[in-house]
Amino acid sequence: MCITCAPSTSTGGTNTSNVSTANTTPTAPTAPSSSTKKTTPAPVPAAPNPNLPVIVSYFVDPAIIHEGDLTTLKWNIKNAASISISPTVGAIDPTGSKRISPETSTAYTLTASNSYGAVTAVATVMVSLPYSSLSPVVLSLTAKPRTVSENNSCELNWNVFGASVITLASATPDLTVSATTISSLPTLMSSSTPIGRKTVTPTYTLNSAQLTASATTTIAVANDIYYLTAQNWSGTTTAAIDIDVLKSAIIPKPGIPIAYDNMTVVAATVLPMIVWFAPDPYTIVKGNSATLTWEVNQATKVRLNGVEVSPVGSLIVSPAGTASYTLTASNQYYTETKAVTISVLGFKPEWFKPLTH
Repeated sequence: MCITCAPSTSTGGTNTSNVSTANTTPTAPTAPSSSTKKTTPAPVPAAPNPNLPVIVSYFVDPAIIHEGDLTTLKWNIKNAASISISPTVGAIDPTGSKRISPETSTAYTLTASNSYGAVTAVATVMVSLPYSSLSPVVLSLTAKPRTVSENNSCELNWNVFGASVITLASATPDLTVSATTISSLPTLMSSSTPIGRKTVTPTYTLNSAQLTASATTTIAVANDIYYLTAQNWSGTTTAAIDIDVLKSAIIPKPGIPIAYDNMTVVAATVLPMIVWFAPDPYTIVKGNSATLTWEVNQATKVRLNGVEVSPVGSLIVSPAGTASYTLTASNQYYTETKAVTISVLGFKPEWFKPLTH
């Protein structure tokens, strides 16, 4: 399947999920085309001093609002003696939230400190100007659950800012989809409501590597990709998300080929499986952070952008621009790879009210 896939959530701060494309907004395209903005693998930051406070999550949801609207700062901090958010919020508890309604775009800085030092994180709220030329922004596109067994369903949820029309479509893995052909896919839903949900049942197919690799009784297979398209008078933005489908097979004995949907699969021991890998959120306002989380089963080695990591973990990243992250899970039988892209929305005076700190 010729596409960069992902799930999504709110655009501010550290703990929300989606890969966005836009014709007129500075978010990165999801589907490949001649105008696709190229991304380079982002460096994985070194592990911080373990004695410092840990900002498990800090984000604002939503990160883009109209003037007069409310939004919410949310945080989870560990190992801190004192924590505060500026401006205006002040001292806070280690876990909590705060409703805010800034008059202008504002960067809220969280500072957590203890006897070993201090750490900071920024969550920026953008206040949109009336009649700006901002194309729709996909604040989130998520799937619950992200991994399903064959013939089971999951729920897609989305939150879009500034769209007059929102459509949802899907494509099977054997189709090659580009940015220009998404509009021709069968439409599953059309709405003008910015926040919505849809229950879907993904299909599946086996890829050639899985057909020839040593397999387990549960085989991870390719799946449908779902495309959310948001439009307004200024432009179009598209986000994509894929769902991992687990296909179960009854294997009588390791090493004996079996019939499998008119194909032959070699029975064996263990395939590595990336159960989950996603940033939260997929689209951030410049200066904000996102949290990468992952869970891998049955792998002897797991790498994030080339750096070895534990099978289950998370990492807060603050890319200055659109950045890609690749998780690789491998063992003696097979290597599975999943890539995600964090898109960064920059500040444009014609779109937002002036930024204050």
